[in-house]
Amino acid sequence: MKVGFLGTGLMGEPMVERLLSAQIPVIAYNRTGAKLATLQRSGVAIASSLEEAIAQSDCIILMLSDAQRSLRFMFQICKSQLAGRTIISMSTIRQRRACD
Repeated sequence: MKVGFLGTGLMGEPMVERLLSAQIPVIAYNRTGAKLATLQRSGVAIASSLEEAIAQSDCIILMLSDAQRSLRFMFQICKSQLAGRTIISMSTIRQRRACD
């Protein structure tokens, strides 16, 4: 199983490193490309777009900064591409918004 990890900021980066140490293949994407440099040096595959990360993943972990970005991702940007994939939202959002 390959994990697509979206959002590699302060919390996301160590989580990706932990997956990597458990030998779980990860492809990472972040809006700010500079935040991916350390992970790339560690051997994490880097996606150039959300679509690429999703296309190469069986499971997608969201570690986005707020509800607006999370919901926009799931329902506007990539909704049609998410079919058949497991989505784990670990974003900092209220429970009510996560259930939307």
